Amino acid sequence: MWKACEEASEWKRVCKVHIDSREYENVDTLYGVMGFVFGAIGALIYNLVAKWVGGFELELELQPPGPRAPYPIVPPPTPIIHS
Repeated sequence: MWKACEEASEWKRVCKVHIDSREYENVDTLYGVMGFVFGAIGALIYNLVAKWVGGFELELELQPPGPRAPYPIVPPPTPIIHS
């Protein structure tokens, strides 16, 4: 990345920044590494809290499925309008 600055006036400075495409590749890799690191830290914190609190229990009920539409669904015929 390079930065070019020039004095626009006594109080203002204008800078142009050019970012090379190789730096975007590094950012993608950095996102992956940071996601892994923070995921591992989050899992560690969760496991420590779960040991202390006892975790949580999830109870699910299986309900029968609702009514189903006949297959294939055929739309009603469109009325013909004569003008």
